[in-house]
Amino acid sequence: MSARASAIAAFAVACLMIVGCTQPQLTRRHRQLEVADQHELVEASLFVAPNPPSSTLLPTLTERGQKAFIEAAASDDQLALNAEDFRKLLSRPIGVPSTTTDYRLVKRRLVFTAAKAWPVGTANAKSRMLLEPGNRISRLRHVVSNLSGAQFVAWDKFETPYETVELGTINQKQTAAFTPKFSPNLAGSVLGTAEVSGELRSELTEDLALRDRIVTVAGTMQAKSASVFQEGAFGIDLEGSVIADVTIRLDAGETADIFQHGSLRTNGQPTEAAKLSWSFLPVSFPAAGSDVEACYSADYVFRQVSGRQGARTVNEGDDSVVLTLGRAFVEASTGAEMADSEDEPSPVSVVLVSKGSLSRLATRYRIVALDGGQRRDLEIADTPIQFAELDDASAFVDWLELVKPIVIGKSPLFAGSTKLTKPIESFEIAPVVAQAATAAQ
Repeated sequence: MSARASAIAAFAVACLMIVGCTQPQLTRRHRQLEVADQHELVEASLFVAPNPPSSTLLPTLTERGQKAFIEAAASDDQLALNAEDFRKLLSRPIGVPSTTTDYRLVKRRLVFTAAKAWPVGTANAKSRMLLEPGNRISRLRHVVSNLSGAQFVAWDKFETPYETVELGTINQKQTAAFTPKFSPNLAGSVLGTAEVSGELRSELTEDLALRDRIVTVAGTMQAKSASVFQEGAFGIDLEGSVIADVTIRLDAGETADIFQHGSLRTNGQPTEAAKLSWSFLPVSFPAAGSDVEACYSADYVFRQVSGRQGARTVNEGDDSVVLTLGRAFVEASTGAEMADSEDEPSPVSVVLVSKGSLSRLATRYRIVALDGGQRRDLEIADTPIQFAELDDASAFVDWLELVKPIVIGKSPLFAGSTKLTKPIESFEIAPVVAQAATAAQ
């Protein structure tokens, strides 16, 4: 190859190298990627709360809705409320309560929270790393496992504080231009002087719409374990909380016939015993016992930018990224005894249903007749009269002591095995706690 040809080839290579510097940046997730393991960069916690009832309060209605509800309640002859009862009615949730036939089904609201594990004390390399805006929690998995005394049934919903918002557009324009005038002086009378000139230009423009900043939340469930997954988006740090409502079924206790009746008031007065409708409804109760517990753990993927310049920019395409996989540090609950681990944090114990709550769910309330110093169960149709809720039992006792019936509808009442021939003056409520079932139900 002649000297002139070599010079031209070198010029062409230089042009290609410069023009080749224009590469997509905004549409790239990273420039380089590594994967590493490191635990306790993230702290996580689980808070368990009763699921709020799906009822409506009067202040949440529109003005027209409030007016319609108040007019309907005031004109209802079946209620015939006085001023105090009317005030109480307006403060209660609106809606007809559904008939509950399975007290083993319990809803709980699980509030999962994750945050960067900020070091305590003076600033160090870890604190600087966590402060960089390009470093974030990009994936999370919250795991509730080894559920005791119950089974998971269903997820109801997931909620996060993120919404779809319009954030505008960012763009990046890269231009690489090379305008040389190459005049080599090639010695010799034969070659003389050569001149090469020209221009090469490459331009790349990228637009990135920051519009749908949404965190994807999904869940998986088995009988004894449930998991919630969070997947971050561009520029989203998963620090914060996610809420999931879950339904669990407590272990079987007993099935009992619960007394159902019609309205205890008619036209503002106690309903006559002969006109009161009634029936029995089979209801399942859980067995009283110890706390319903599960193990909670969380793992994550932490996106860390190894170069300090890349960590400070919104543009992620120029980042050298280290994806760190680890187990989050979770605080141990009171009395939890977990095996120590030198490699990664251990799961902790959380209570989904406390022993006290379980005892209340397992309790039904039987009506007892007090007659001549004797305490005997009040029965009808060879079945004890009992209620699943204490308020229902109290309301029925008030009606009994006002009306003093010896029959309800066309059916006679019994105190134990003795048919009532005269009114009973006094009654009391006796709680009955369901015990563990002797056979699988």
